[in-house]
Amino acid sequence: MALRHALSGEVVNIRNAFAQTAGDQSQALVSTPDIEVVRLALESGKVLADYQVEGPVTLHCLEGAIEVGIDDQWRPMQAGDLLYLTGGTRCTVKARQESLVLLTIFRRPQ
Repeated sequence: MALRHALSGEVVNIRNAFAQTAGDQSQALVSTPDIEVVRLALESGKVLADYQVEGPVTLHCLEGAIEVGIDDQWRPMQAGDLLYLTGGTRCTVKARQESLVLLTIFRRPQ
């Protein structure tokens, strides 16, 4: 079954997007050739290591608290914080507590 993505003009509630089932908490909400928007629901202690994409990204911490490791420096983020990374930046995301994060990936034109 194909993953469901939001349609143009569709309003999506990020907290319960597409009625996620237990154990499947992160989901791409929008996926087009230009942009991908991913809802990350992270349990406390969860680590996404060595994350890197070609295009620029933003991480928006909506709930909870995370740390983002870039070049051996950790940047704490809490609800309401936004972080921008240029394309090709390698990072690690660690949830300090149960967190909800919106990841936006801007894809480079082919």
